Amino acid sequence: AGGVVQHVFTHFALEMQVLVWSGKECCDPICDNGEWWPVSQLDDAGLPTLFGKAARLVIAHKEGEIR
Repeated sequence: AGGVVQHVFTHFALEMQVLVWSGKECCDPICDNGEWWPVSQLDDAGLPTLFGKAARLVIAHKEGEIR
């Protein structure tokens, strides 16, 4: 499941395919890197607009607004 996020920068447009994995564990060692935020606090995470759009898409998917 997932969706597409579209975003226009000053000189180009970007379309990002967002995939949602609903498993319980991350099997990729790269998952140990990065910064993780609770969904309820994403507005406070200071995400760039593009990644905020992707996060909202995933949240809508998890809340059943998108199937």
